[in-house]
Amino acid sequence: MRHILISLLILMIMFGSFGYLYSAQEDFYSKASSKYKGTVLSLMCLSGVQNRAILKLADEFQKISGIKVNVVSTPYEPIPRGSTTMVAPLENLSLHDKIAKDFEKKTAKYDVILVDSLWIEEFSKNLVDLNTLFKKKEISDPKFNINDFHPTLLNSCKKGNSLYGIPFIGDAMVIFYREDLFKKGGVSFPKTWAEFNKIVSSLTKKPTYGISFPGAKKAELTNLFLDRYSSPLIKEDKASFNDENGIKALDMLKELIKYAQPNALEEDIQMAMERFRNGEAAIFEGWISYYPDITDMFMSQVKDKVKIALVPGGKPVIGGWVAGINSDSKNKEASFLLIQYLTNVNGETKRAISLNFPTVARISTFKNKDVAKNLPFIEIIKTSLDKGITRPFLPDFYLSLNNILSEAIWSALKGEDSKSALDRAASKWDDILKKGRR
Repeated sequence: MRHILISLLILMIMFGSFGYLYSAQEDFYSKASSKYKGTVLSLMCLSGVQNRAILKLADEFQKISGIKVNVVSTPYEPIPRGSTTMVAPLENLSLHDKIAKDFEKKTAKYDVILVDSLWIEEFSKNLVDLNTLFKKKEISDPKFNINDFHPTLLNSCKKGNSLYGIPFIGDAMVIFYREDLFKKGGVSFPKTWAEFNKIVSSLTKKPTYGISFPGAKKAELTNLFLDRYSSPLIKEDKASFNDENGIKALDMLKELIKYAQPNALEEDIQMAMERFRNGEAAIFEGWISYYPDITDMFMSQVKDKVKIALVPGGKPVIGGWVAGINSDSKNKEASFLLIQYLTNVNGETKRAISLNFPTVARISTFKNKDVAKNLPFIEIIKTSLDKGITRPFLPDFYLSLNNILSEAIWSALKGEDSKSALDRAASKWDDILKKGRR
């Protein structure tokens, strides 16, 4: 009995201390937001897992601060006509184009915006330099520690000495694979891309495909290519991907398509993910942010069979999402409190543990034992961010270059010679890059 009482006392002290620390941070947001109570903020973000995580945290923030948050979400790309899963809205724009339209019209529909880190260079003139707000002690969380973010992710938020956002998501391309099928086939995870193709071939046994491949003529093809190319796409202000390594990387993809679903060249990454989740393939190569969907307890047929691995070669494509503030917003200070709450240590830890949200951005979260217990592959994400390859942070990359390269890759997958396809894309890139330097 005495041992039980002592144990209960220890637990009370532990939870009491944790509660004190946590309530202390909540107390900051409650006091700092007192003059903004009743303010209504609008936040724009990506549909899906990102939206679900933000809804949960925004609801908590609203209760603590008295600041109402209306969360609006939209898909990364426009919804295809005739889609069986989603109904296209009247204004069927991509997330990027909705944000760009709001900036252009200066309507300030959205106070807070979650943007792909690729867009920071393009949108910097429309976003608040957060350095100015961090200097205001009355609204700057003393426990926030901006330098706790992974340096690659933090640097993607900067232009010169200005800080245009705070990392909300650290993302990386990984390999999702069926552990049961690997064991049944007597194979272990490959170390090289050549070995990867051989294993995919050996696991292709009807009705199971070796890989669920997102081969539609979309920008995601560039990520699959870059995972294998493992080098910057631009060197000395010129396209570099049409070299020997680029041709080899594309040839590997051309071989891989043989072991994919029949309509692979018409299916995007969402469709490919769903095939893998439905148990139709042994392997899926995609963003780690797909993990909550792939292991969804209600929709996944493979939730207890999936493992995650670093891409062969260890240099995956990495990216991220950034929380920024519209420079035309009339509620900049209240918005600043919100984005701090969304990205602070407690918020990220909650996402990782209660929502299985693996897109960690803070160094301290990678070291959190509770997070590591819930997400045993967390070190793979850290290694990916440490060693991965970033896509060019140029406005032209998202607006044109990516589409040019993905079209060339798609053409090669359809049968064009790899060197011919890459040379054509590189020539177009060089023309655009020259204009950008003028």
